[in-house]
Amino acid sequence: MTVPGIGPKITAVILMCVGDLSTFKTAAQLASYAGISPQTKQSGSSINSSGPNRGGNKKLKNALWQSAFTSISNHERSREYYDRKRSEHKRHNAAVMCLARRKVNVIFRMLKDGTTYNDNHPHQQQAAYPTPLHHHKPIAQATTIGPKPCPKTHTPNQGQTTLPTTC
Repeated sequence: MTVPGIGPKITAVILMCVGDLSTFKTAAQLASYAGISPQTKQSGSSINSSGPNRGGNKKLKNALWQSAFTSISNHERSREYYDRKRSEHKRHNAAVMCLARRKVNVIFRMLKDGTTYNDNHPHQQQAAYPTPLHHHKPIAQATTIGPKPCPKTHTPNQGQTTLPTTC
């Protein structure tokens, strides 16, 4: 079973934007990279409030938002979560972003563990957790998406970091 709201095109965008999953230790770091986590507004010692994050990877954020929006009309559990957030007096876009953040948790665990999506996991209360495929390496370690980054070389005389010309 595929993740509700995520088709082949959105999957490709997510995998392209995430790249090497080893850069993210937690799903929260991935959500922050995508610009889905709330941003605290502070100046000096005063913390005003938190609001939507305007930064992050725009393509990844858009793909996650689209998948969350699509799953509201096509997936019962996603619709229930969306309705619950709306009953908590969240606006439409904020409720969709909450659902997108929940999807980041599921996607992160699937990519980290090399699992598939299972909507009927016995231990799930509110979220759908992935179930293991096999005892193989996780997908993030087994495949590399995109070109490998160029190694940095250090020039001891100048103290500057330069990229090699073979990249």
